[in-house]
Amino acid sequence: MLIRNKALFKTVSVSLAVAFLNQLLFPLVSYGLTGGPNQPEFSSFESVTTTQMVNEFTGDFTYNIPIITIPGPNGSSYPLTLSYHSGVSPTDEASWVGYGWTLNPGSIVRNKKGFPDDYKGSKVKYWNKTPANWTVTLGGNIALEAWSKGGFAPSGNTMIRYNNYKGFGYTAGLGLSLGKGLASLGYNISDGEGKFSAHLNPAEAVGKIASAAGRSGSVTHSIAAMSSSLTQINVGQSYGLFSTGSETRPLNISQYRGWSTTINIGVAGMPLPIQVGASAELLGTYTRQKNIEEDELNAYGYMYLNEVTKSSDDNNIMDYYVEKESTYNKRDKFLSIPFANADEFMINGEGIRGSFRLHHKKMGHFYPNRKVNETIIYNNGVEVDLGQDIGGGADIGAGYHRLEVHKWVKDSDKTLSFSDENVDEPFFFRLNGDMGGSLSFDQDDKPVQAGLSGGGVFGFKKFTPDLNNINTSILGDKRVGRKSYVAYRTNSEIGDTRHKAILKCCKAS
Repeated sequence: MLIRNKALFKTVSVSLAVAFLNQLLFPLVSYGLTGGPNQPEFSSFESVTTTQMVNEFTGDFTYNIPIITIPGPNGSSYPLTLSYHSGVSPTDEASWVGYGWTLNPGSIVRNKKGFPDDYKGSKVKYWNKTPANWTVTLGGNIALEAWSKGGFAPSGNTMIRYNNYKGFGYTAGLGLSLGKGLASLGYNISDGEGKFSAHLNPAEAVGKIASAAGRSGSVTHSIAAMSSSLTQINVGQSYGLFSTGSETRPLNISQYRGWSTTINIGVAGMPLPIQVGASAELLGTYTRQKNIEEDELNAYGYMYLNEVTKSSDDNNIMDYYVEKESTYNKRDKFLSIPFANADEFMINGEGIRGSFRLHHKKMGHFYPNRKVNETIIYNNGVEVDLGQDIGGGADIGAGYHRLEVHKWVKDSDKTLSFSDENVDEPFFFRLNGDMGGSLSFDQDDKPVQAGLSGGGVFGFKKFTPDLNNINTSILGDKRVGRKSYVAYRTNSEIGDTRHKAILKCCKAS
């Protein structure tokens, strides 16, 4: 005996009925159209010399009727045909001469890559409206020191953090300081990944020698030694001379403003009369970073990249992309490879079919636009000393962090510049696979490498790229041979021509 649940049966029946009616009444939703069909004038050109009217594989029918031949200079002419293509889909649009019919001289379709090639200082706005990035941390560390004159000080630390984008995380580590800061070793674990680091600080030794030279009498070193004044203000500078730790730098940086505050409570003591003591610290930080929501830049396409190298405007941005984009590490041997974002043009007309793009006569230097990011830092701390001597103190400090990104070489004479507009044919269009000539910057395909020039004192060395062994111009420094010539006119040139024609007409009348 079959038992039916009437309530469930009715619910399923009503749901299916609503789904069927929805497809019948609102069919466009099921099509999922997001971009729309292409214009038939730019995708259905048919040559006047077409002979195969039927596609033997699909059975589609093609037919064309010559309409008119447009005369040209020096006996040249261009035919115009009315063509028909079967096999169109219901979503295709009809042209101005009918559904499935086209009447056009051909087309040039532009595939834009990055900025348009003819952008010359065009205003481009970047929007980065995202919630502020903030992080809260809470942790502590403990350190031991025995006979501080020898400079042997082991330490350990642990910290938990919360970020509104990444969630919770933790950090723990062990460290060993030798020679009162002259050298240090450390091993840190962050979210399950370990990292070893080693640091040398020769400046610490230099400072100790200078301090010892000016010291009179005998001084007893102890972590319990207290200053007679509990309040002091320190103003100075710190220079990192050498580090073997790994460091990464981001390739592209969004412009931001931020601030950071640190609160720490420290306790130190030497309960025994011997030179052995310990210190502990409780540390909390809060960091907030907010991206600049709107950034207006001057965009330059591939045609006018030379204008960027000639200008000193920090808001100029170049049209290029980077292959295998990754963060920069000082141990890297290879940098990401930049490539020009030249637009691709597809041409389809009577007697010609293919693609072409713009080329520069010289290789130039790609670099990001200058960015400056600022962070204000506030530090507050309380210290208590317990043991044979009792004391305390407070620390109040402020700082400023500045992160600047710009091109490697600031000197214009050491930067590769694209061809100047005043030279003969600084840039030109060329069909891909044109057999009328060759486009080459070197004799072979072997990789080349830029050298380095510069030097300086250890810790303050400065280098610039040496490009003397790299050829930056097309071989021969002449016009590149081409079987087919591609001419162009910019909008400004067309406007100037029209303006001059009107003036000439007015003067003649």
